[in-house]
Amino acid sequence: MGIFAYYAQWVPCFSEKIKPFIATKEFPLREEALQALKTLKQDLTSDAFNVIDERLPLVLETDASDNAISATLNQEGRPVAFFSRTLNKCELHQSSVEKEACAIVEAIRKWAHLLCINSNGK
Repeated sequence: MGIFAYYAQWVPCFSEKIKPFIATKEFPLREEALQALKTLKQDLTSDAFNVIDERLPLVLETDASDNAISATLNQEGRPVAFFSRTLNKCELHQSSVEKEACAIVEAIRKWAHLLCINSNGK
């Protein structure tokens, strides 16, 4: 539910739509829970996600866990792109600060073409 909760502000009737999904304690998911998940994904796609507007500033958010890094590129608080990957064998042994720095560097490399255009105002 965590990923959905962040974007709940843009999904009408979010609490009602997610109930069948969070009430499920078994796997594989029952049809009602699967349908709730599909509905939420459709709502997120149509209501929360945006297309990049080169006139607006971009915000880069990154995170790292024990075994993965991720990033979201946002405009006006809405996501326009996602990135994630698992850490390799060497990276798994790095400190939390190094993993967080890795997430920042990788995200900047991935979206440098967008970040440079956006920062130059072109």
